[in-house]
Amino acid sequence: MSVLPVGIAASGDEGYTIEDSLRFRSSAGAYLSRTTGTSNRRTWTWSGWIKLTKENTTQIFSSGSSSNYVLQARIVTGNGIQIYQDWAGSTVMNIWTGTNTQLRDFSSWYHIVYAIDTTQATSTDRVKIYLNGVQLTAFTNNTYPSQNYELSVNYNPFYIASYLNGVATTSDAYQTEINFIDGQALTADDFGEFDEDTGVWKPKAYSGSYGTNGFYLDFNDPTSTATISQDQSGNGNDFTANNISLTSGTTYDSMTDVPTLTDENTANYCTWNNLDKPAASSTTNGNLTATTSTAASEVICGTFGVSSGKWYWEVTPSAITSGGCMIGIRAINQTTAAIVSTTDGYGYYTTGRTYSSSPSVTYGDTFTTNDIIGVAFDADNGKIWWAKNGVWQASGDPAAGTNEAYSGISGTYKPAVSNGGATSACTVNTTFGQQPFAYTPPTGFLPLNTYNLPDATIEDGSEHFNTVLYTGDGTTSRSITGVGFQPDFVWGKERNGVAHHTLVDAVRGLVTGGRLSSNRTNDEDNLSNATLDSFDSDGFTTGSSTNIFNTSGRTFVAWNWKANGSGVSSTTGTIPATVSANTTSGFSVVTYTGTGSNGTVQHGLGTAPDMVIVKGRSISYGANVGDWIVWHNALSATERLYLNYTSAKATGQTTTWNSTLPNSTVVSLGNNLHVNYDSSSTYVMYCFASTEGFSKFGSYTGNGSTDGPFIYTGFRPAYVMVKRTNSADNWWIQDNARDPYNVAKHYLSANTTNAEFSNLDVYDFTANGFKIRTTTTAVNASGSTYIYAAFAENPFKNALAR
Repeated sequence: MSVLPVGIAASGDEGYTIEDSLRFRSSAGAYLSRTTGTSNRRTWTWSGWIKLTKENTTQIFSSGSSSNYVLQARIVTGNGIQIYQDWAGSTVMNIWTGTNTQLRDFSSWYHIVYAIDTTQATSTDRVKIYLNGVQLTAFTNNTYPSQNYELSVNYNPFYIASYLNGVATTSDAYQTEINFIDGQALTADDFGEFDEDTGVWKPKAYSGSYGTNGFYLDFNDPTSTATISQDQSGNGNDFTANNISLTSGTTYDSMTDVPTLTDENTANYCTWNNLDKPAASSTTNGNLTATTSTAASEVICGTFGVSSGKWYWEVTPSAITSGGCMIGIRAINQTTAAIVSTTDGYGYYTTGRTYSSSPSVTYGDTFTTNDIIGVAFDADNGKIWWAKNGVWQASGDPAAGTNEAYSGISGTYKPAVSNGGATSACTVNTTFGQQPFAYTPPTGFLPLNTYNLPDATIEDGSEHFNTVLYTGDGTTSRSITGVGFQPDFVWGKERNGVAHHTLVDAVRGLVTGGRLSSNRTNDEDNLSNATLDSFDSDGFTTGSSTNIFNTSGRTFVAWNWKANGSGVSSTTGTIPATVSANTTSGFSVVTYTGTGSNGTVQHGLGTAPDMVIVKGRSISYGANVGDWIVWHNALSATERLYLNYTSAKATGQTTTWNSTLPNSTVVSLGNNLHVNYDSSSTYVMYCFASTEGFSKFGSYTGNGSTDGPFIYTGFRPAYVMVKRTNSADNWWIQDNARDPYNVAKHYLSANTTNAEFSNLDVYDFTANGFKIRTTTTAVNASGSTYIYAAFAENPFKNALAR
């Protein structure tokens, strides 16, 4: 029979939305089960949305009466997605994506489809796996079932979030929008689609038939455990809920955490971040329980960082050792030990005192286990309050904005919990709004979910930055497409051979201004269209020199930015310039002729840049002497880095930036050789400003561990460049085109001609940032400082599944 699932059509462009999900707690042994009738065992489809919580093996579903007769679909620690069939102790099917598709983003949702049809003559057509709308084809293991093999599904009991009957293994994850189609092998397009505005994969209503044993679970009716596990397909194939709690409180398992922006109470929610904590600490129960160890000053942070808006959440300690529990907020990308080791953290401690750096301040009542601590954070006005069991401490009134615990808070902060130092520890249960609050939030304060985040100016990052990959064919005037816009700045590099980087831009032009190379000091090559022939509406056309952008048999990467054309003359600064600025994305290309005197150059961004790169095109001091000079917001006005060298930051550079930081209009220059030598020297300057949801320029401190720092960006990165600043090391560049799935392994060095390396697990890209997975000193030496430049695939608000 054909039945439409009961989804809600939201107003505007939201389209199909989901209302609820079900949390499966491994601590409770939670799972769903039903005994199936015997019917078709050869052809079926499973589609479901899952939000993961940790790097442990996670069961999606299984079918079988014993470990020797079981089919299981699961996500395996360090080895990606698997579907496996054992029969009488022999493996008859084992499809496994392996280490190149690791699902380690715990801040967002995944959509997984298994399509099975063992009647197919070609073995690879018998099992198909789709992840976020894309069919996976690279497998570490690829044991396919024999033709017409009858699998365990539709023969033995069926379990969701469990291996067998929950005795062996259960999940710690959320699931929703589960469709099981009996008798058809479908594609991901039957259950989802790419959003035309954001490019993000999103759910859509399944409109086909379900077959005899098919079912649809939306988890929308939490009246009882019987109603929450009812089949909504019309088939009546209901499940039994095992160890699912619908009792109000911290164990309540019906969630409004879903992979759509449904309404202000229903969207993708903040949880504790399994990637943003010390190794000895833990997060469980759908990452709503956080447990610190007794090591000194353990801090566990949330998945959301906010710099605007008014927010409310509740934290309930369930265990406290030696009085140690602090609840509060912490600035993003802080690496000091405790919430309040610096003024970039604010906490309410069990003693009733509050902390921001030191000394502590007498504030309110003491609290202990089972007390519910409400947190109200007004990021718009820089204020924070705490409540104990519904009573705002120190006569605070968040709704009125009065008697706050602290004011003057600026920047981006995330929820945080910590112990009180060595020997103390705590466990807290939390709701950010995905479960019902115990107390009514103050008027105007919202739960922490993606619907309530501000809309990003750029919903799809690929409209302003994009990476393309291609293989050279040795021809001239070859059209390279797939960029999605006409680029004004193209940075290309041969991947599988030793070759110079090539940087070209529309302001310098392709005839009078050609190639610059980030790995060398050479003057601009005036090659007369030899580098590129043109910038096109969907990419670029290679030039007459096939050995630069189109060497036969070589693989290439090209990073593309949109500025806004060839540029216009500017006299706003004391040094005349030609400026092409994209104020939407915060990027500009500037060319100018030096003066040899202290001066200023307009950058055109309308806000102070966070990163500036200057290169001499031709310096009269001598040929090929122009280093690439870099300023970054983590540096002072007398510091600089060299893009073409490994060297640490140079200090005491008073003549580079004239000891003056960039402002919203101009970049200040001294009379340094590399930026402003004389009136016969020409330069190009690339300026970047952080743009919420699209670009981020920041810094972090390494820890020397494969469980490296988590860097919060507020978006899913499409590109990351990192440089160590306190010691010599290469500039590393990685992107989501060369590594569309975690772990990101492929890296190039901006300062060398080296071919691409892929010998390390470097980063996990997530919906809200990136996690460092290597100990290599280039990105993660213990105690070393690093800067980064990152550009977005999608802002966190929209990065639901990609």
